[in-house]
Amino acid sequence: MNLREVNQALCTMLGYIQTELLAKSLIDLVDEADRSMFLEQVAHASVTNHHHYELVLITSQGNKLHTSVYATTIRNDRGDVQDSFALITDITERKQAEANLRLSEEH
Repeated sequence: MNLREVNQALCTMLGYIQTELLAKSLIDLVDEADRSMFLEQVAHASVTNHHHYELVLITSQGNKLHTSVYATTIRNDRGDVQDSFALITDITERKQAEANLRLSEEH
């Protein structure tokens, strides 16, 4: 699960320079609590072309970054999984606002 390409936005979100990020395995960036769910999503890529899920990634400083992942499976001419492309969006502020709203409603 190596990263082949990353854009500057992901580098900035996670606090890495591009060469550091490309040297990492994708699973190393996933919060331990989300790893099994992430591996299920990766396995699911063989049976679907598009999927969406939320995932907590760990920044270079060790902070949790809540993300929304839209992934597309890339297949070769035979239909075999060749790669995937993902759009990752930082939703940390939204998750915090939702948590604050829940706390407010409980009181």
